[in-house]
Amino acid sequence: MGGFCRYLANQIECRIKESLSGVHVYKLDLNDFNLVDHTILITEYMTNKKLKRLLIDPSFTQFIKKDNAYLIKLDKWPGNHLDDYLLENRIGKKI
Repeated sequence: MGGFCRYLANQIECRIKESLSGVHVYKLDLNDFNLVDHTILITEYMTNKKLKRLLIDPSFTQFIKKDNAYLIKLDKWPGNHLDDYLLENRIGKKI
């Protein structure tokens, strides 16, 4: 799965830019924040004179705990680390 999130994010970003005028897309590499090797998108657009933002995570399921799945070489599921980071740094309040 390594790098698959970047591929998916790139495909979604290109499709949005080609098909949706007035929607801006920002790609975030969470590795830049010393989190995990994962890429997400944030889109911005105006509706009813208000700025709206959406977080797009094309492969989020790889980070979520699943029944009958076990961690190897990790103490927590990566999704748990993301939650901690978002809460501590209040990014979730801006998005």
